[in-house]
Amino acid sequence: MLKRLGQAGDELREKLGESLASVQRYNKPLEQATTSSLDALQAFTEGRALQWQKGDEASIPLHKRAVGLDPNFARAHASLGMAYYNIGEATMGRQSFTKAFELRDRVSERERYYIEATYYSFVTGDLLKANQTYREWMSAYPDDYVPYANLPLNQVAMGEYDKVLETAQQALRLNPESGAGYGQLLNGYFAMDRLDEAKAAYDKAVALHKDNEWFHEQRYYLAFLQHDEAAMQQQAEWARGRPEDAAPMLMAESETAAYHGELSKARDLVQRAGERAKETQNLEMAASIMTQGAAREAEFGNRGLARKQAADALALKAGRDQMIVAALAFARAGDVVEAQELADKLNQGFPLDTIVQTYWLPTIHASIALQRNEAQAAIKALETAEAYELGNQGYGILYPVYVRGLAYLKAKQGEQAAAEFKKILSHPGIAKNSPLAALSQLQLARADVMTGDTVSARKSYQDFLATWKDADPDIFVLQQAKAEYAKLQ
Repeated sequence: MLKRLGQAGDELREKLGESLASVQRYNKPLEQATTSSLDALQAFTEGRALQWQKGDEASIPLHKRAVGLDPNFARAHASLGMAYYNIGEATMGRQSFTKAFELRDRVSERERYYIEATYYSFVTGDLLKANQTYREWMSAYPDDYVPYANLPLNQVAMGEYDKVLETAQQALRLNPESGAGYGQLLNGYFAMDRLDEAKAAYDKAVALHKDNEWFHEQRYYLAFLQHDEAAMQQQAEWARGRPEDAAPMLMAESETAAYHGELSKARDLVQRAGERAKETQNLEMAASIMTQGAAREAEFGNRGLARKQAADALALKAGRDQMIVAALAFARAGDVVEAQELADKLNQGFPLDTIVQTYWLPTIHASIALQRNEAQAAIKALETAEAYELGNQGYGILYPVYVRGLAYLKAKQGEQAAAEFKKILSHPGIAKNSPLAALSQLQLARADVMTGDTVSARKSYQDFLATWKDADPDIFVLQQAKAEYAKLQ
């Protein structure tokens, strides 16, 4: 009926004098979605269009209007969930995905595939089941670009970057304007260090979706990898002029400052990012920013501050993602009791979550074991993480690899430790501006010393000190590195 209604509208526009070329150019068909309210369908259609034109934040009022007009509009609940998830409001997103899942018996088969795939991806976290649903969807509707655009998000988390490129390219063949398709193509090119192709994909994407914050953030990372400070500044300035988009870019800038050891600057940027998130009423993003800062403080040796920031973040919002990073911050900062309590909550609350169970919990358990000087137990715990350790989970990129390297150092297994830190340094497109990448250069130097390779150790210390040439002089990690390097002279 919707298809016929759209055709009737086109015919009426022609009869009223609009040219056929104009009708074809400006025709925007209603989405194929199950609802008893035409007004709700219109709001949903406009919201979907806005998601990639202006960003997820802009689409939320329209999606909320759609479900307000028709509370049983399952597909709109699912799209609202995706919009919430993409702006960092993961808890709100899960609520909307769950509502859609509860209403899935009311929808068409195509909608059911979307609802079930997003529910398994973002609520239970069972990525294997979600991926199976996407493949069934592709088989049933081979000309539908959506499963090809969405499946790569899970493949990125699982580190299957060759599959990411293949699937995203198919999405773009089916829909050359797919923002999600371009987004996942960028993820694949970054991970495989194909930066020229990433730049070409970005240029095409931003021409179609010039106001989408996520693409500008990716351009910032590309500029970082290409040592293009002018382009980094350009993207940061773009975000500063958009209060609703400022927080993620400020956090990206904070990571860059920390990567170079400019901790005071990094802290200031964290504070500003958190304030921007609070100004837009996004408390979950604000709490995530705070936990990320806490984990970073722990890695820089500031244990008391790390524990305080993690506790403050959980007091603000304690969703899954905040508990994950806070648990890691507590563990790395020596509070094994609080870390274990959070790990237990995560295990109980997300028993089917692929990434929680096989990436984060092993990393948290290994970090707790290291605090107890149980290096072999830490190494054993991280065996579970091997399958997906190169996956991009947002914050904490390559964390299992880094902690395993530390465990090998504690176990006095220098060669094995060096291999882990080299793994991080050999994947700059995954690590990007993570401070763990810079710290891996220092840890590699220590591993080289342990193996007796003083030539390589000197080179690694020099590389680290060059990266931290403008670092705050009072950082304990920097003072340690300078003292260790001096002993090799």
